[in-house]
Amino acid sequence: MYSQEGLKSMFKGNGANCLRIAPFQAIEFYLFDLLKNTFEFENQSAKNFAMLAFGGFSGALATISVYPFDLIKTILAV
Repeated sequence: MYSQEGLKSMFKGNGANCLRIAPFQAIEFYLFDLLKNTFEFENQSAKNFAMLAFGGFSGALATISVYPFDLIKTILAV
């Protein structure tokens, strides 16, 4: 890549990646915190499983939400 397009080719899609990461993290942290504070658990093992499920759900929703940015980043990199 460097020999054909130069140093600038190493940073293709990085701007789109920076624009993608901020909303991704915001959605993920906000939703996880919202779910964590909404439910209370008496049993520690139920709480651990719930935290795992909340993390998976918030990560999946954040990924779905910012997928268009990820697609743009990939197109720019190629």
